[in-house]
Amino acid sequence: MKKFVGALVLVCLIQQASVAIKLEESRVIANPYEDPLLQQADSLYRAGNESKALSQYANAAEIFAKEELWGEYVAAKSGELRTLIKLEDYDHIEAIYNAAMTIGTERLGNDHPDLAGLLLHYGRYLYEVIGKYETAETVLLRALTLNRKAQPANIQLSITIYYHLTYFYQYYWRDSYAARGYLQVLVDNSQLLDQKQLAFSYYTMASISREMDDFEKAEIYAIKALDAYSQLPSVNLGFAYTMLGNVYQEQKKFEKANENYEIAVNTLKGNYGSNDYGLTDIYLNQLLNYNTLGQTSTALEIGQEALRVLEVNDALNTANAQIIYQN
Repeated sequence: MKKFVGALVLVCLIQQASVAIKLEESRVIANPYEDPLLQQADSLYRAGNESKALSQYANAAEIFAKEELWGEYVAAKSGELRTLIKLEDYDHIEAIYNAAMTIGTERLGNDHPDLAGLLLHYGRYLYEVIGKYETAETVLLRALTLNRKAQPANIQLSITIYYHLTYFYQYYWRDSYAARGYLQVLVDNSQLLDQKQLAFSYYTMASISREMDDFEKAEIYAIKALDAYSQLPSVNLGFAYTMLGNVYQEQKKFEKANENYEIAVNTLKGNYGSNDYGLTDIYLNQLLNYNTLGQTSTALEIGQEALRVLEVNDALNTANAQIIYQN
């Protein structure tokens, strides 16, 4: 009888240990971003209530630390970093990142996928705010490497990492070839993107295609970008029209180019005013196009407007503008 009871106790202990292992494994593979506390904070962030979101992330991190839920803790700290960047409140980012990364690596290990979000937003801070591009590249690539280990995959975080790698390489590091590889992943998974990410991806693909003289592809994606931006309350719509105008100009479709440039000018004026410096590049392209089409008087009018805007913005550029205008 004693042997039977002892065996029964042993079986129970083994079962308990098995359950404990399974629970531990489920914690490792579960997506910590799905925790209700974090989803509440995310909802506040998406609604534009960044201050409330920041408080919610901080409170959630304290709760997770007490409960020793370290994946969720790191995710909450990642949310704090993201929100501080949005608020342009940079004073405590280094301290928050260093403390969270120290705790995260101690509790989870150096190569745990739950660290990816923290690395992502710190990498953003490095390239967007303080211009440490080489360090940012290392941090962002590590975020990508760690996130690839997540089981099940954290799809939304993957998309966000690819988005920022594309943004970093194309608009900060100025490496279109590197950007194109990450961008292709976004375009190939367009059904997973939100509207902002979709518009950005199409616009950037148009830009890279134009750089590589693939004007047919550039036109396709410029039109897609225009459609995507038209569904957003975004100031980028004017730039999308400019991009399409640039593509048509490269194809020597000057009338189509000017049609899009005209819409771009009106859109940008509505967003930034008639003295916006960014109008000058469009004016100069229009000037060249109208001159090529033999519409000299229109070209002269646009040239005069370009000069006026340059004079308003920067008197030092007037001499250069006059040289371009006269030629």
